[in-house]
Amino acid sequence: VFQAIDVDNNGVLSQQEFLRTANQFFGESLTKDQALNLFMKADSNGNGSISFNEFVLATMDQEDLHNQ
Repeated sequence: VFQAIDVDNNGVLSQQEFLRTANQFFGESLTKDQALNLFMKADSNGNGSISFNEFVLATMDQEDLHNQ
């Protein structure tokens, strides 16, 4: 899934890449604000992109991300 979202193959997910595919991969109708909120929470180091490790942690804890 990470590789499918990482369209430029640079090893991290940009906010644009994440927003473009959030509904497809999360299987929900997310508003842009909700998707941005998920992105910011998944970007645990706050550098503006989601690494593979951050992605794995976020998807493992997806329910918690939705509830915060």
